[in-house]
Amino acid sequence: MFQRLKNGINSTLQNDVHYWVTGTISLSVMVIYLQTGSFTYIAFDDAKYVFNNDHVQQGITISNIKWAFTTFTFSNWHPLTWLSYMVDFSLFGLRPGLYHLENAAFHLANSILVYAFMVGLTRTPWKSGVVALLFAVHPLHVESVAWIAERKDVLSVFWGLISLVAYIQYTRNSSKVYFVLTWAALALSLLAKPMLVTLPFVFILLDCVPFKRLYFTTSSIFKIAIIEKIPFFLASLFVSVLAYKAQNASGAVSNFETVPLGIRIANGLDAIVNYILMTLVPRNLGVFYPHLLDQIPAMQTIINFVLLTVLFLVVLMISRKKPLVLIGCLWFIGTLVPVLGIVQVGGAAMADRYTYFPHIGFFIAIVWALAGNVTWGDRKAPWLSCAFAVCLVLLCVTSVRQTSYWRDTVSLFEHTARVTQPNSTVYKILGAGYGMQGDHQKAMEASKISLEMNPYDVEAYGNLGAALLELGELQEAEYAFQEAIYLAPYDPQFHVYMAIALYRQRRYEDAILRADEALRIDPEFQRASDLIERSRAAIVPITSLTPE
Repeated sequence: MFQRLKNGINSTLQNDVHYWVTGTISLSVMVIYLQTGSFTYIAFDDAKYVFNNDHVQQGITISNIKWAFTTFTFSNWHPLTWLSYMVDFSLFGLRPGLYHLENAAFHLANSILVYAFMVGLTRTPWKSGVVALLFAVHPLHVESVAWIAERKDVLSVFWGLISLVAYIQYTRNSSKVYFVLTWAALALSLLAKPMLVTLPFVFILLDCVPFKRLYFTTSSIFKIAIIEKIPFFLASLFVSVLAYKAQNASGAVSNFETVPLGIRIANGLDAIVNYILMTLVPRNLGVFYPHLLDQIPAMQTIINFVLLTVLFLVVLMISRKKPLVLIGCLWFIGTLVPVLGIVQVGGAAMADRYTYFPHIGFFIAIVWALAGNVTWGDRKAPWLSCAFAVCLVLLCVTSVRQTSYWRDTVSLFEHTARVTQPNSTVYKILGAGYGMQGDHQKAMEASKISLEMNPYDVEAYGNLGAALLELGELQEAEYAFQEAIYLAPYDPQFHVYMAIALYRQRRYEDAILRADEALRIDPEFQRASDLIERSRAAIVPITSLTPE
């Protein structure tokens, strides 16, 4: 009787904890991200993904579904993300606030899924709640949530977390249904973004601790780590190959002559140290951190290596009594591997958004290192609770401020220019941002500064040309678009912009030829078709006046 009463009390207390944690997560996410409902688009990929994308604005059609699964547009292969934008356009049109709020809703769902996963993994609601709350409010996650173009991040992690929750159920009852659900959710995650190609390795980590399914014997490794995981590794391998092809096809992948292996390793070590520091003290966060190439001092690389080695040894010592600390650290480092620059894509050294999924492991390690063996009856419990509460409040306040910078392009990139080293990308995007606000003079000046730093930046030429078009400098705009086409001959948008410059100079036949080239590259490019019709309509009155 007393045991039954005790079990009932424990069950009631646990239910109360679930309500408190999920309620606090919901309130925190709303406090931070409801403001994004009034935000506009950012001139950093938002145009490509939504408001200048003809395929997205045609909604879900058979041809657009085929396009989503076959295109390598913008150096990515993420068909599920494209389909989500198409659905959004059908529902919301081009109202940016609703796209922002949908990202926030996914982040809220992800935070609650982190809590559900942690409770299933550890059966400790309070510690699981701290991990989930850290995930919900950390400022490094603002980029993934407040950026419309990063829908792929929150969508991919949503399915990845469902895969993890299903995997817990599979390990407990060996149900084929949960095995299939685990694989299907992983596949959907990879269709949204290839970041979680490392998820099968996370499964193996969990098989070691806490599931204790995997032992260091030949039969156990062969059965659990190899045979059982083959379907997951095949999915990851397939998507990894497609992602590499997409990035390489657009020239986004740097070769080893441009960025040697030694520089890649040095940048990877530097990125890991910076991610740790930025997690513990999130300040001076920007949207773009330029790759320093060979400017990282050799001594700094040595210090980074020694520091990480010492930290790992400390983790090993702590993990003797708290094995989840090691699992969390390996999760953090392991899931960062695809974005550490060993395969260098683009010009960034690191990015806040890359921590979105790896942070779960980091927070597990921190919480279990500080409170792994602490229960409510311990004297440490109230002090640790207060410390975590203070940290969560400070992180929440910082996230509110960091999110506010995302209200428009100029606000975000002026902030980024203040907290990062001067680089061409920041001024390029500032040029686009000033253009969106109608300040075309500033747009032209910022674009020229960007091109002085990097004369091979095709998008900067595009921004410069767009500004010159609005300022009426049509021949200079034509020159800028010529440079853009020279650098990116297979981008149909630059051909259309060139056609617009020619059209405004009343060179209608030349405009038709240029728009035809855009249609040859992308037969579904509606703006090119519209421009051809307008040019032909403009030619008719002129030719009709020509004497026979």
